[in-house]
Amino acid sequence: MGERDALDFRRKIVRKNYKVLSPAQRAKIMYHPARTRREVRSTLDKYIRETADLRARETVERVSGIRAGTRQGSSEVKSEPLADESVPDDSKAGEPEKGSPVEEPSGD
Repeated sequence: MGERDALDFRRKIVRKNYKVLSPAQRAKIMYHPARTRREVRSTLDKYIRETADLRARETVERVSGIRAGTRQGSSEVKSEPLADESVPDDSKAGEPEKGSPVEEPSGD
């Protein structure tokens, strides 16, 4: 297989399996040093299996995480934090009055 034929073959394979392969795997196939179509196809099959296994593991992890989240979420009460309510500067709320004497009970 000539260089041009090999490049065309790799390009067709990458286009055909574009969604199945990761970007790194696509680049590896395009620049694979294989001399025959059989070698390129075996590498492609290996990459497809690796990607399928990886996606299956990610799906299982995502589903188990969702299930764990729903189990925890049903028993927990979730609420939003209250916004800070600032007191205006001219307000004297919560401050003792100045100048008014505090009467002490007389023990006469």
